[in-house]
Amino acid sequence: MSLDLLIPLLVLQVTFYKFFIVDKKRLPYFILICIFLITVLFSLPELTHNQAKEKVINKYEMNILKTDTIPIENDNIWNPFNPNRAYFFKGYSSNSNKEVSVMVIPNNGMIVVINQ
Repeated sequence: MSLDLLIPLLVLQVTFYKFFIVDKKRLPYFILICIFLITVLFSLPELTHNQAKEKVINKYEMNILKTDTIPIENDNIWNPFNPNRAYFFKGYSSNSNKEVSVMVIPNNGMIVVINQ
């Protein structure tokens, strides 16, 4: 989950809490909380680590030896909702006993074979 937009919103929430609640301005504070919750909702990846692992195991029938998250670069356009990490799995294929390294992008579930 990308925290590029969540951290500034949390800082705003803490900063404005004193001004909104003490002065009994609850509607602006409620709107800020709603914006924060919507941001969290859109920042969640489509696949969790375990779902990606199951997808890789089912598709490549492999025994996973190593799992990790690796940084990925997105386009030059800044989008705070795009993930900046991908799931990495390394193991041996059950069919051919070859070493396979696979990367799964969490926002769309695309599987990229690094080596096979």
